[in-house]
Amino acid sequence: MYSGTLQRMATPASWTDLLKYTRVRFEQLLIPDEAVETLLHQEFRNGACKSIIDLLVVLDEFMTNRRPDGRVTKRGREILDQYFVGENAWYSDESRKNKVDFVTKMTFPDPENRNNGITCFWHGKIQTPQLRIHFEWPVPVGQRILKVLYIGPKISKR
Repeated sequence: MYSGTLQRMATPASWTDLLKYTRVRFEQLLIPDEAVETLLHQEFRNGACKSIIDLLVVLDEFMTNRRPDGRVTKRGREILDQYFVGENAWYSDESRKNKVDFVTKMTFPDPENRNNGITCFWHGKIQTPQLRIHFEWPVPVGQRILKVLYIGPKISKR
């Protein structure tokens, strides 16, 4: 199921370990170092680390089930229906108000072209502590990886 390298990797015991783990585990995700900068200043919590991994597993599996032309397989549609829709969705868009109030804070440098910014209103949610995973959505047609550009404390706290 997993590569030999992943099987030998210990469960992450720090946020730095988590970043190393994600680089081996998630081939369909691009997570630049800058994405976790604010997370590195937070106290490490095993439960939050596990929740981050769970959220990234779903995003990685979705990208595995997405074709370059943007269409998704049957499993891809199931993932969207299960995790992106409904009252208890793991991923959601920002509210209209937050899109206006936090557009600058939710715009991150494109790791493939530092002159461009990518606004990432879609996010995965972790409740305790309040952490978010912001990612490029929708994924541009032709792009084979999902850019995860922020993992850290909730940006839109009031």
